[in-house]
Amino acid sequence: MTKKKDSSRRGSKFEDFLAEQGLLKEVNATATKRVNALHQSQGMRSFEAWKRKQLKDPAVKAEYDALEAEFALARKRIAAKVKRKSRA
Repeated sequence: MTKKKDSSRRGSKFEDFLAEQGLLKEVNATATKRVNALHQSQGMRSFEAWKRKQLKDPAVKAEYDALEAEFALARKRIAAKVKRKSRA
């Protein structure tokens, strides 16, 4: 005999549940405070500090370096778009 699963929440998102319960803003605020406290306690006050720490891991560094060609292309595309907008 198989147990039938309750499908009333199938496909819904956790954020939707929290919103329905009226808790989404409070949970987001608490999560943001905790993440900020964690980052400060670990000395990661900025993205660059976090990035430096992550790139000390050889596996992360190898993956990051492998994406350099894509990063370079993205920088060129962004620069071209900025240039076009400045001409307009």
